[in-house]
Order: sequence, then structure tokens, then C-alpha cells
Amino acid sequence: MTVEVGKRYSVSPPRYGYEELAKFRDEDKKVDIKTSWKGGTLIITPRNSEEVEKLTRYQSIEAEVEVSPYDEFFNVEFDSCHDGQIDDTEYSGWTEQEELDGDIDEVIEGVDSEGDEYLFENGWNCYENLVKFIGPWNVEEVVLSEDEE
Repeated sequence: MTVEVGKRYSVSPPRYGYEELAKFRDEDKKVDIKTSWKGGTLIITPRNSEEVEKLTRYQSIEAEVEVSPYDEFFNVEFDSCHDGQIDDTEYSGWTEQEELDGDIDEVIEGVDSEGDEYLFENGWNCYENLVKFIGPWNVEEVVLSEDEE
């Protein structure tokens, strides 16, 4: 398929899925949540020849390659994801007293039961969100219906 500037493309990692690392902060305390997804889709609209070349290259690579679409392309829209699984959660910045008082246990239990929604609902700031698609990628042009145009 020929990729063109300005056209919309549905992009998904068919074999390996993708990973998301969300980093949260509340004062000096931090929680980093790494989630692996079996599948998902982004919509990418290349805006120049460099982005066209990248999108063309990522659909034709033979080896497993990790790419952050949000860093590589200017116009990226989240479309869908499925079958997420939290792989690893790191907690840092708690004092010994906060650990003894059980403050960290409340956060751990909240994240274990509700995921990052617990942190959002309790005033934590998501200061970084990294997404890595593991390629090669499936790339298909998004054709709008008459109603969507």
C-alpha cells in the first residue's frame, strides 16, 4: 500500500501488541504503571514526507521493533485497545512512617482493584505517558463514509 500525506491510516501491531507506561505523581510520591495490551489501534495522519517514510517503513519491517507513535508522528488519535494486563507497578517516594501507617497499602490496593482510575480519582497527576507499539504494523487507509465526510 502506498502511504500519502494527509490521508488517515488505521495502525495496529498485529503480532506483539503494545505497552503503555503511565507515570503518576502526588507530591514526592510516584507510581509507575506498565500495562501490556494484546491489541489496539491508533489513527495516524502523516503530515509530511518524513512521516510517510516512517509509516511505510514500520509496516514493512521484518524484525520486532518498539516504536513510540506519539513521538514519531504529529497527528495520532487513539482508536481502541483490548485485553490489557498490568505487568508491573512501581511505588516510590513514601517515607518509612507512611509505609508503617499503611498509606502506601491503600494506594497499592486501589491500583490493584481499579488500575490508574484510582489514581486519577484521588488527585494524582499523570505527568508522563509513554506508548510503545511493537512492530511490524498493520497499516490500512481509513475510508470515511459519506456521513463522516
